[in-house]
Formats: sequence, C-alpha cells, structure tokens
Amino acid sequence: MKVLIDSNVYISIINEEEISHFESLKLLEELKSQKAKLFTSNYVISE
Repeated sequence: MKVLIDSNVYISIINEEEISHFESLKLLEELKSQKAKLFTSNYVISE
C-alpha cells in the first residue's frame, strides 16, 4: 500500500497540543504495521 502524507499529519505528530495528535500517532503505527510505503510531496515540505 502507498500512502501520501499531508502536512496536517506531520504537524499533528510533532505538536502534542493538536487535537488530532494521538489519532495521527495511531494512524502512523497502523501504517507501519501494514508496511505501507509513505510518501510526501515537495509542496508539503515547502509548506
């Protein structure tokens, strides 16, 4: 499975005060357990 990660996920993982922080961490762990290939774009990085 290939998954495109958007900036909101990165921000939620880094910032513990974000409402979706724990949901993002849980999502990341789920994707890791499924051995998903994570991708992002240059546009996300430039944000």
